[in-house]
Amino acid sequence: MPWRRGQGERLIIQIGDEPPHPSQVGVYYDAVGKAATDGIQVFGLAASGAEAQLEFLMRQGAVATGGRYIFLTDDSGVGNAHGEPTVSCYRVTSLTNLMGRVLASELSGRRIEAQDSAIQRRVGSYDEGVCRN
Repeated sequence: MPWRRGQGERLIIQIGDEPPHPSQVGVYYDAVGKAATDGIQVFGLAASGAEAQLEFLMRQGAVATGGRYIFLTDDSGVGNAHGEPTVSCYRVTSLTNLMGRVLASELSGRRIEAQDSAIQRRVGSYDEGVCRN
């Protein structure tokens, strides 16, 4: 897709609940490669039913483009079951809180952590964006 020229962030939020069909994995890799070349960050958001292959692809896309891998959990009680991510440290907040922080972090150029009052659950030993496990 064409992007406006000039200053500003360029990012894509990819939402998925299953990996691409095997015949389309190469298309995904090509799209991530083009995004990386064009300075576009890919933020993968894994939704209900996401399995290990989708997490793997979304994490690759995030690393290759300087984006982030984001995932839903069962904490909200909404939707179908969500796969437990292989990420060893994370904090669960509402999706609204998470997306607001992710976008504010990108626009400000510094990582914005969740306030303690917004955290619903903690997994692993996490400190200022670094997993200490």
